[in-house]
Amino acid sequence: MLVAKKTRNSRKRDYTKMLKSKREELLGQLQEWREGVRVERVPEDEGGQASWAQMEHMAFATLEQGQKTLSEVEAALKRMDRGTYGVCEDCGEPIPEVRLRALPWARFCIKCTERRQRN
Repeated sequence: MLVAKKTRNSRKRDYTKMLKSKREELLGQLQEWREGVRVERVPEDEGGQASWAQMEHMAFATLEQGQKTLSEVEAALKRMDRGTYGVCEDCGEPIPEVRLRALPWARFCIKCTERRQRN
């Protein structure tokens, strides 16, 4: 029992470290992306305007996705503090280690994720 508790605590520290590292990485990326979005002027010709609009759309989509991932990482850290990290929010079963290693901020097990994607 003591060995299992030590292993759990060790894994918790590992996941906390991974999540905090990802949070710092995302914060840096988001800052860089925000600075990259600033444009001094819009091109005057139609082709340039269309190209600029598409680049702007892609930049904002990238920012939005980064912000969403950052929110998921923050939520995972809160679950860690509450002691609910690694438990599927739908079925209540443990999320497999392999999934958490691939996606440390996962909220759902694979089965529940697939079910949600189908619906």
